[in-house]
Amino acid sequence: MSIPTVTWSDPSAAATLLTPLIHNSGVDDVLVEVDLDSCHITGPKYRQARFCLDEQGNACWLCVNGLPLYNAVLCWALAARSDERHEADKPAG
Repeated sequence: MSIPTVTWSDPSAAATLLTPLIHNSGVDDVLVEVDLDSCHITGPKYRQARFCLDEQGNACWLCVNGLPLYNAVLCWALAARSDERHEADKPAG
């Protein structure tokens, strides 16, 4: 089984690329790299996050515990869901 390459995206593209995937007011399966030099960020550099839109339609990033990441997100990637990983492992044909 091969290990998939992660494709990181710029946060400025999140609203365009992730908005169509919003379900239950957000997209949960997102990995983010955060700026640890940001004054309000502690913990791991890479973490699971939730993408959503605020009341004005602007991109909003939240930790899985619901705390905002503000502008600390440096890049993001969609996490592979378990059902997608299993589909990728099936032989073609």
